[in-house]
This record gives sequence, structure tokens and C-alpha cells, in this order.
Amino acid sequence: MTIAGGKESILDVKARDSANRQFNVEIQVFNDSAFRNRTLYYWAKLYTEQLGEGEKYGDLNPVICINVLDYVQFKGLDRPHSCFLPLEMTQKDMILCGQMQIHFFELPKMNLDVRNNLHTRLEKWAYFFIQEGRVSEEELERLLLKGDSIMKKAHESYQKFTIEDQYKELYDAREKARKDEASRNHYAHEEGRKEGREEGLKEGLGESSRKMKKHGLTEKQIAEMLEITLSEVEQYLKR
Repeated sequence: MTIAGGKESILDVKARDSANRQFNVEIQVFNDSAFRNRTLYYWAKLYTEQLGEGEKYGDLNPVICINVLDYVQFKGLDRPHSCFLPLEMTQKDMILCGQMQIHFFELPKMNLDVRNNLHTRLEKWAYFFIQEGRVSEEELERLLLKGDSIMKKAHESYQKFTIEDQYKELYDAREKARKDEASRNHYAHEEGRKEGREEGLKEGLGESSRKMKKHGLTEKQIAEMLEITLSEVEQYLKR
């Protein structure tokens, strides 16, 4: 999965389900020799932070860590999915409690046959993490999204997430235009030069409009973000 242009190596998501189980989901792109220690630390942190002063240990809820790795963490294990629990050393079927699970999904170990439809949920998620943002919408629809509301929601969330960096730049451009306007308003008030103020404002809005258009926004979206009319956007883009 290409995240923010591939610049970020970690995506950390925290969630809670209807049974009050807590989840920490991490996507790790680059090999980190201390990653096992870190995921154990995150589990412990989430587990201990549940209790406030005077609360009972019986109020603690399970914490589940899910780590999606784009590299091989366990070379001696062929399976792409591994799950670690607190077990009795000599009796592996004796679990201490159900409060702790640490999962690893090693994407390089997944052998996906994209010539045929993906069948299992694990295959679909693996394909999503590997190919989302890299293949066409038609390919995603054929292999992943068709008839699957969960994967469609994941796809929509990914699109929203990846555009946030672009929108941040666009919002910064809008704020710059507003600050320029405030500065020019002050200057015009002091100097009594209304014409210069209006011209400066138009220059700032025009610059912001062109940046937003370059990033693929429609003229209607630009108008909404800059809080100007559609006709004004069209005029700025013609310059």
C-alpha cells in the first residue's frame, strides 16, 4: 500500500470494538530490529492505561496488536500469519489468559494468484495492503471491491487518508491567502489604498486557485475551500 507518496514507514491505528477490546494496528514498511520489543511495549502501554485510580483489575479488557509487515520478521516460519499468546512453557495448550494477542502478517510470504479472484479475507487484505494505490480502479473492482462492502470501505478510507497531505497543502495555501488579505487590508487601511488591497487579495486567491487546480480539485471544490464564487474561480484560472 502506498501511503502519502511512500514517505512514511509506519501507520499506527488504535481502535475499540463493541466488546471493549482494544486494537493497535501497525503497518511497517522497513525492517526494524527492535520491532518485536516495540509492539510488546505498545501492548503493555495500552493495557495498563485502561485503569484509573481505584479501578479493579477485573475491569481490564483484552488488547490485541496487529502488525502488518512488508518484510520477513520470522525467517523460520513459512506461514504469513503468526499469533503470540502468553502460554505455559511445557504445556503449549495452556493459555494464561485471553487478555493478550500479538499478530504478525508478513506480506512477502503471501502467494497471491491475481489471475483468479481472491477468496479468503486474509488474501483480500494482503492484496489491499500490497496493491492499493498501485493498480487501476478497474483491477481493484474486479479482484477486491465487487460485492464486498468491507473492502469498499477500506478503499474509501485509504483514498481519504492519502489525499489529506494534498489537502493540507491546499489549506495552507488558503490560509496564506487569508493572511495576505488581512495584511493587505491593514496596509490599505493605513495607506488608504483600496485599489492596492483588492489587487493584492486577487493575486493571493489566484495563486491558491491555481495550486488547487494543479492538485486535481474541481472548480467547485476550489470555490468551496476558498469561499469564493465559481465565476471568480474561473476568472482566476484563466489568468
